[in-house]
Amino acid sequence: MADLDAELEELHHGDPGEHPRAGSRGSFAESDRESRDQLTAVLIRAVLELENLALRHQLNVLRRQRPGRPRLSPVCGELLILAQDSREAQAGESVGER
Repeated sequence: MADLDAELEELHHGDPGEHPRAGSRGSFAESDRESRDQLTAVLIRAVLELENLALRHQLNVLRRQRPGRPRLSPVCGELLILAQDSREAQAGESVGER
């Protein structure tokens, strides 16, 4: 999270030397668009990190409520096998395309 705070701070304040001046190659509109794109990327990353944190918390709560190894039903096992077969088939197709 410290890296994220630093990125947000840099985007908010910026470096005065980075912004194009009237006679330079870039335009202010390009600079604004790049800043918005960078801010959007940082915010998307922040949202994903928060979602990850919430999911980890939920897992820890579930582990406290039901200690021990989770047991899979036969249906879950079959779904896992189908998912793995599907991934293997897709991997085989992508190798064959080369």
